[in-house]
Amino acid sequence: MGDSVAKLVALFDYQHSADATQLEAEAWQTLAQQLKVAVLHLFPFVSSRYQNALADLEHHENRTRGLVIPCGTSDFHFALHLVAAVRQVFNSTLPIEVMYAGDSDLSEDQRDALESVGKDIRTVDILHFFDENTVGLLGGGWAIKPFAILASSFKQVIIADSDVVFLQSPEAAFSHPGYIRTGTLYFHDRIVPGSNDVHDWWRNIMQGRTPSPMMAKSAFWAGKTVHEQESGVVLFNKDNRSVLIGLLYAAWMNTRHIRSEATYRLTLGDKESYWMAFELAKIPYFFDDVYASAIGHVTKSSTDQKPLLCPSHLLHLDYQGKPLWYNGSLYRSKKVPKPQRLWMNPVVWAPDTGVWDGTSCMLEVEEHGGPRDMSDGGWDKVYTDTVHIATQWNAKCDTLII
Repeated sequence: MGDSVAKLVALFDYQHSADATQLEAEAWQTLAQQLKVAVLHLFPFVSSRYQNALADLEHHENRTRGLVIPCGTSDFHFALHLVAAVRQVFNSTLPIEVMYAGDSDLSEDQRDALESVGKDIRTVDILHFFDENTVGLLGGGWAIKPFAILASSFKQVIIADSDVVFLQSPEAAFSHPGYIRTGTLYFHDRIVPGSNDVHDWWRNIMQGRTPSPMMAKSAFWAGKTVHEQESGVVLFNKDNRSVLIGLLYAAWMNTRHIRSEATYRLTLGDKESYWMAFELAKIPYFFDDVYASAIGHVTKSSTDQKPLLCPSHLLHLDYQGKPLWYNGSLYRSKKVPKPQRLWMNPVVWAPDTGVWDGTSCMLEVEEHGGPRDMSDGGWDKVYTDTVHIATQWNAKCDTLII
């Protein structure tokens, strides 16, 4: 499949090259029609709404930049906090689309509440866009994400999980040099060693291929971690034709049959499908340089009394090394019942050390410069302002929160 997608990208590049402009009108139209047929053959989940494939996808987009948030009933609570923070903490006017999979996924009252937070926020039922028999988004969990990116009305998309907490306005991510250069921005997960099964599977797929420079320098390719990408926030410029085709390929990896038979067997949900699709299709992509950082509280190791960040949430930095966003919600734990939820109230953060105790505690913090106080840079104020707004919306929407 990857080779076919790579050939498709090459044909689209040719269609828009100087050589192709010399073709007679009839020949050019024939090439364009053949490309549309090829897209529908490779990506059969494209529904009648997108019967003109890429052309229709492009025409559907009418706004330049926006934030997309997939959300179901169980995530409503966190999406409400995220939307409110964007509008009322950062005073951002970035358009927001909250994607859900049918009325049973997000109630009308919950949709109304989200749209009431501010201007230019709309909820979108993704089941109207693609062939549900193929994609299986109703009850499909993480699989909704690449399709939400495709269905959004934005040319340039930030997609954020509902439990993401921004420490800077989301628009800051668009300024990353890697995004500007490639039309993509991926963030690394923490480095967690594990079973070689996923590495063996991936190296088998990569047989006969030369890894891209981005792949070759990765901890995943070196076998040091089983998690390469943290897909809580991902950026795509769909105005870049190669990026759009890469997204279609990533979405294919998340269709019902492919995810159950391959993608989700050895990887966790959608998270690795973005870079894998681009790697196999030989489409340039960009990972932020550092692996996941941490935000939370300092505790002492029971063995050597060295400081740990534990428990912590995964923190991601901007290209200048400043905190940009973290996942896991405003709470210490988002998995506890509603009455037991406590605000995390982080007091420190630390850049990646590359050493974790399982998945929740960052080690060797002192050896890598020590923890950094949240008050240095005003990150504590951003967090407390966000909690203040979240508390107000919790009260307004208490009956809708589970």
